[in-house]
Amino acid sequence: MTLGQHRPRGVTAISLLSAVQSLLRLVFFYLSVTGAELLEVEIASSARQMIDAMFLLIGVVGLVTAYGLYKMRSWGYWGTILLSILTIVFNAWGLKIQYTAAIGLVLPIFFVVYLLGRRSKLQEVMR
Repeated sequence: MTLGQHRPRGVTAISLLSAVQSLLRLVFFYLSVTGAELLEVEIASSARQMIDAMFLLIGVVGLVTAYGLYKMRSWGYWGTILLSILTIVFNAWGLKIQYTAAIGLVLPIFFVVYLLGRRSKLQEVMR
C-alpha cells in the first residue's frame, strides 16, 4: 500500500477470520491425530487420513494466505479465494459424513463473494 491508501475493513476482517479459522483447522488436526473423536459417525481409516491431511493443508496454507491478504498482496488475495473454494468443496464433501460440516461453509462463501465482488477496487491497491 502506498501513502494515503488503507486496507479496507472488510479485508482486515477476512484476514483475521481466515487466520482464526485456519488455527481452528490446525487444532482439529492435532486433536484428530492424537486420538480425539471429532466425528459423530465411524468412518474408514483412509477417509480419516484424508480429513486430517485437509485440516493440516487448509490450516497451514490459510495462515499464509491470511497474512498475504492482510498485507494487501495480490498472491494473498488469490490464495484466499482459491483456498476458500477448496474449503467449500471439502466441507461440501464433509456433509456426506456429518451435517455439522455446513458450519465450515459459511465463512469461505462470504470470503469469495466479498473478495470477488470488490476485485477491481482491491486490485488497484494490492501489490
